[in-house]
Amino acid sequence: MPRLIASPLRKQICNEPSLLAVSSVRPCEEDNVAAITAIYAHHVLYGLASFEIAPPSENDMHRRRLEIVGQGFPYLVAERAGDVVGYAYASPYRLRPAYRYTAENSVYLHPAWTGRGIGRQLMSALLAECEARGFRQIVAVIGDSANIASIALHQRPWLSDGGDDPVGGLQIRTLGRYRTDAAVARRGRQHTAMRSGGRATVVAAIGTTQTIAWASSYYMPAILGPPIAAALHVPSSVFFGLFSEALLLSAVVGPSVGRLIDRQGGRGVLVASNLVIAAGLMILAAAHGIAGLVIAWAVLGVGIGMGLYDSAFAALTWLYGREARSSITGITLIAGFASTIGWPLSALFLHELDWRAACLIWAGLNVLLAAPLNWLTIPRQTTSGAPPRGVSELRTVEPPRAAMPILAFFFSATWFVQGAMAAHLPGLLQAAGASAPAAIAAAALVGPAQVGARIVEFGVLRSFHPISSARLASALHPLGAAFLVALGAPGIIAFALLHGAGNGMITITKGTLPLALFGPQGYGLRSGLLSAPARTLQSASPFLFGLLLDRVGIGAVGLSTGLCLAACGSLFLLRPRGPVGPHPSSVRS
Repeated sequence: MPRLIASPLRKQICNEPSLLAVSSVRPCEEDNVAAITAIYAHHVLYGLASFEIAPPSENDMHRRRLEIVGQGFPYLVAERAGDVVGYAYASPYRLRPAYRYTAENSVYLHPAWTGRGIGRQLMSALLAECEARGFRQIVAVIGDSANIASIALHQRPWLSDGGDDPVGGLQIRTLGRYRTDAAVARRGRQHTAMRSGGRATVVAAIGTTQTIAWASSYYMPAILGPPIAAALHVPSSVFFGLFSEALLLSAVVGPSVGRLIDRQGGRGVLVASNLVIAAGLMILAAAHGIAGLVIAWAVLGVGIGMGLYDSAFAALTWLYGREARSSITGITLIAGFASTIGWPLSALFLHELDWRAACLIWAGLNVLLAAPLNWLTIPRQTTSGAPPRGVSELRTVEPPRAAMPILAFFFSATWFVQGAMAAHLPGLLQAAGASAPAAIAAAALVGPAQVGARIVEFGVLRSFHPISSARLASALHPLGAAFLVALGAPGIIAFALLHGAGNGMITITKGTLPLALFGPQGYGLRSGLLSAPARTLQSASPFLFGLLLDRVGIGAVGLSTGLCLAACGSLFLLRPRGPVGPHPSSVRS
C-alpha cells in the first residue's frame, strides 16, 4: 500500500520527542473543519481506509459534519497545544429501523501523531458519548487488512469481536477486515478520477439537451401557438388548452418514468424523450386540423414527462447519489437560458420560413443533436461494474414525518405561482400602473434574476441544507409583492427581480430537497410523485389567475403571495427524526 511517509502532511511535525501525547478531546467546532479536512485528505490520498478517491473540499467536510451532528451523533476532535491532531465521529450504520441504536465509528489521526495514544483517547471519549446518547452497539469497518494500528485499536478490551460482551452498556464489534490490493485500488482511483473529470462534461451535455428540450416543447407555444391556431382555424384558447392537457399527461407519466430511471439510469430515457418530442413536433408540422393537433400534443405531453428537469435530476442522482446537488444546479444554470434562446430562435424560424418549418427544425435539433449528445455523454453504468451511487447509497436518517405531503404542497403552491407569473407577469405589472413597454422590460429581468440566484445557490448556499434555500426562495416572491403593492409602478423592477430569483432557486430545490430528505434510493419515482400535483396545478394556474387578475387587478398578487407564504411556512413543519442509515459519504474508520 502507499507509504504514509510520502505525505507532505506527515512532514509538518516530526521532531516531537514524546511517544505518548496528552491531548484534550472536545466536540468539533466550525473553526476545526479546515484542520480535519487536511487530515482526511491525507488518508484519502495515501491510505486505503477511506473508500474515497478524491479528497473532499472544506465545504464538503463542513456539510458532512453538520449532517452528522444534526442527526444526533457525536463529532469530536483531539487537540494538543492548540492544534487539531485527530478527530472521531459516529454515524448511522444501516437503513432499517432495527439498527437505529447501532452506529459506526470513524477515527482519523494526523499522520505525525500516530502511535501516541491519541486514537485511544478519541475512541474512549467517542464511546462514552455514544453511550450517553442511547446507542447500544458500535460497528467498526476496517477497509485494509494491513492497517495494523486500526485493528489493534479496535481489539482493545472495550471491544468484543462479534458483539457478544456488552461493555459499559454498549455492544461493539469489528466487521470484516477487507483485503485490498494496492494495484486494484490505484486502478479504481484512476477510473474515478476520470469519472469525476467527466462529470463536468455530463453536466454540460445534459444542460445543453435540456435547453433544446425545453425550448422545443414547453416554451414553443408562446411564439408558435397563435400562428398555428390561425392556420388550423381553431381558437387560440383551444391550442393552449391542449397544451395544458399535455402538461397534465406529463404529470401522469412522470412516476413511471422516474421508476424506470431508478432501475436503469437516465441515459436511455433522456434519449427516448428527445425522439418522442421530435415525433410530436413532426406530427404538429403535418397537422391540418384539430385531430392532428390533439395527437401532436398527446405525444408532446409524453415527451415532456420523459425528458425535462425531473428526469434529468433523477439521471444525475442515479449517477452521483447525494453528491448530485452541484450537478443539478449546473444543468439549471445552462438550461435557465432555454426561453432566452428558444423564443428568439422560434421567432426567427417563423419569420424566415413558417411555423411548420420551425417545428421541423426543432424536431431535427432533438434528433440530430440532443439525442446523440445524451447517448454519448451520459454513462450507462460504472466501468467497474459497481452499482451506481443512486442505487448503492442508503438514506442516513428516517425522513421527517409527513415529508411527502408537505413537499407536495410546497411544490404545488410554488409551481402554481410560477405558472401564473409566466403567463400574466406583464399584465400584473401593468395592473400596478406600469406602461406596457415598462412592464415588458421589467418582466425581461426575470430570466437574468433566475440565473443570478442559481449562481448564488451554486457558490454560497450549497454549504447549507437545501431546506434553507427552499425557505428563502419561497419568501422572495412575497417580499417583491410588498414592493409592488407599496410602491406601485416604481416597484415593478424589484418585484420582477425578487420573483425571478425565487423562481430560479425553487427549480433547483425541486431536485435537491427530496434528495436531501429521502436520499438517492427511489429518487426518480418520488420526484415523479411530487411533480404530479404540482404540474396539475401549474397547468391550471394561467386560467385561474387570469380570471382573478381580470376581476381584482393588482389585488391578485394577494393569492400568489399567500400561496408562497403558506409554502414557506409548511417547511417549518418538517422535523428531523432519528438516524437509521449510513452516512452519505464513503468515510470509514
